[in-house]
Amino acid sequence: MNDVLPDEDNVVRYVRPGLVDDGTVDGSAFVLRPGEEALSVNWLECFEGTVSEQVDQVRAHVHLNLRPNGVLARLNVGDGKTAASSGPEGTGIEFASDPQPANPPDYPDPDPSHALVSGLPSGESSAAAAIGDRIRNALTDIHPATVG
Repeated sequence: MNDVLPDEDNVVRYVRPGLVDDGTVDGSAFVLRPGEEALSVNWLECFEGTVSEQVDQVRAHVHLNLRPNGVLARLNVGDGKTAASSGPEGTGIEFASDPQPANPPDYPDPDPSHALVSGLPSGESSAAAAIGDRIRNALTDIHPATVG
């Protein structure tokens, strides 16, 4: 069983460029896509250091093709739970670690920071959009997906 992340910890979600407009993340970035049962995120406290150093470590280990105009949106776990549970369509969500093994040749290193957000409603539901917007509004900050 994967460890549940503490409320005081933080995760980042990669948001592709098409869901970022002038530095603002679209709430649909926090909605499940068809066939998904959980939202993929990365747990910052898996790594030591400042937030900036932790984000650098996520960039180095994430098993995704990060694009230059995408962002890593940071969310406090407790704030995310509160956002998802508020409102008439609110739901309880859980953040749990889900480390990924190395997957050569594309990802030769494991990703120990990978985590999942479970308990979100189906992406096709009206509740999903409302919850996605509330989670977006709870974001702490955003970081460029790539540097240099």
